[in-house]
Amino acid sequence: MATKSTSVNFQPHILDELAKRGKPQKYERVILMEKYLVHYGSGESRENPGVGVDYMKADIDGVELYVEAEPVEGDETGTYDALKAEILAQAQARGIDVSCLAFWND
Repeated sequence: MATKSTSVNFQPHILDELAKRGKPQKYERVILMEKYLVHYGSGESRENPGVGVDYMKADIDGVELYVEAEPVEGDETGTYDALKAEILAQAQARGIDVSCLAFWND
């Protein structure tokens, strides 16, 4: 005899309500990871006011990741890969799960 298996992901408040009702079914608690947008833009340097730079920045629960570089002339995304690599390195150094970062060009 075949058995039917169904997998359902519930939000935590629903799981808590089911537990209060004494439901005999076994439910798996799944926490969905929040994604944080890494902003890629250009503007004035924080380190050298008056100088134009490309930058990436993100705020993850009060922890700022920030990096800037001189733009590549004639290439709007010429600094993208280097800036992304540095943001990933900063996140890892601070113990931030890099899979929660959402990059503009990915």
